[in-house]
Amino acid sequence: MSFAVGWLATAITATLGVSANIANAAAQIIVGVGVSVASNALFRPRSPNMPRQEFRSTLNQASGERLRGYGRMKLAGTRAFWNSKDGILYQVIVFHHGQVHAIDRFFVGDDEVTLDGAGWVKEEPYRDGDDTLIRMATRVGTPGQTAFEEMAVWGQAWDERYRLRGLACLYVEFVAPELERYSEVFPEGPNTTIRIEARMSRVYDPRTGTTGYSENPALAIRDYLTHPDGYRLSADQIDDASFAAFANICDQIVPLKSGGGEARYRLGGVYSLQDDPKDVLARLMATCDGDVYLTAEGKVAIRGGVWRAPTVQLGPDDILAFDMQEGAN
Repeated sequence: MSFAVGWLATAITATLGVSANIANAAAQIIVGVGVSVASNALFRPRSPNMPRQEFRSTLNQASGERLRGYGRMKLAGTRAFWNSKDGILYQVIVFHHGQVHAIDRFFVGDDEVTLDGAGWVKEEPYRDGDDTLIRMATRVGTPGQTAFEEMAVWGQAWDERYRLRGLACLYVEFVAPELERYSEVFPEGPNTTIRIEARMSRVYDPRTGTTGYSENPALAIRDYLTHPDGYRLSADQIDDASFAAFANICDQIVPLKSGGGEARYRLGGVYSLQDDPKDVLARLMATCDGDVYLTAEGKVAIRGGVWRAPTVQLGPDDILAFDMQEGAN
């Protein structure tokens, strides 16, 4: 709680001109009330767990759950760093395990915001003339990404060693506003949620031999089957011809009554690295009515998605014997 108190005390001192001791005492009262309210909320009877896809809160955890996903989605994350200094609250938030294709949009609470060239939020109330209160910087999770240079003020507590390689993450800076504007700018105080909208994992397309962003379920399923955090199959174990054909089925444009068309199947969502792989695979296949199977050559192939006429029909002359048993109702 000390970093929240220090951040708020700076705002009280700047606004009211009181001593640092008085400002610190007032900040402890304000933050203490917030903690009391939070405690009441924490220990009241719990409501049913909401699906992970609907979970949008930024979390403080020593070791947060690793999430990875396909398609486009709005994400909250886990704070890897959260501390204040000289009236500024510094945060580093991890959103996605593995490299994402791009981070496209930013949200403070429920408000979409845009950034200027230096990363400062341009919209009110987060900016009023020269008064800039929120700054952000991004890393998309590349293997060679560098640490956030904005965190250099923390010295060895967060230096160039903390690169978060392979994790898509965001640096966020909250500047303490004048006290009368505090609740307007940060209605949730230091816990104001930051979210992003990202185009997530890049996938291999056997039709073109290239890797990039896609919402095609067939390509996502192939990626999960071969990914180190999925089924870990080698490329030689995949029947790429079937995945290419099924990817074309997913991309078929289906006419809409309102005009135009839509791809037959698209997907977007995340899974936890703690989930059972067969459950993740089942959810992926459910997005496209797909089914994976072994070919005669022992490779993993995919089919489904559309009705196909049978190649062989069995008639009465083909039935040599049968057996019937009465089953349960």
